Amino acid sequence: MKAVERGGSRARPEVRHRARRGAAIVLAAAAAALLAGCTGTTELPEPTMASSQALETYGGVAAAITGSLTEAFPSVAITRDDDRGPRIESTSGEGCVVVVGPAEARPSLVQAAGGWDELLAVLGPALEAKGFAPVDGERQLDGGWTGISTLDPSGARFELVDNDRTDLTLRIRVTDPHC
Repeated sequence: MKAVERGGSRARPEVRHRARRGAAIVLAAAAAALLAGCTGTTELPEPTMASSQALETYGGVAAAITGSLTEAFPSVAITRDDDRGPRIESTSGEGCVVVVGPAEARPSLVQAAGGWDELLAVLGPALEAKGFAPVDGERQLDGGWTGISTLDPSGARFELVDNDRTDLTLRIRVTDPHC
């Protein structure tokens, strides 16, 4: 006699795989929306400058912010991926975007600081000194990650996400018609 499964029928393996993939996509979109909730939007504001100006301006801004973090947390190694940034990307819906970073910090800046409040006590003034809006706290993201996001008056978005390491990225839409 066959045992009867209670609580529903068994799905074929390929159906279960599609369902898991769909759930992963929904969770990734939800994480992006949560992080964007720090600034109230998922899109970058309208561009206000050319890529040449953005690269010149925001390379220095990123260096100043990471410099303040390095000074406050000397035990954390903050490295930039020079193969990936700064660069100009073409994105669907946003046009041309200058990306400065990513930079990676190991171990986690949040862990090194002793928590988000302590990290934001250092990071907040550094961001505000460069014109970014105050950060009101971290957001929970998918997969155990947490993060913050803030905009400056030109529409540049600084993002920091943290888990067992910290990733820092600065993005700004630019007026260039072609990337």
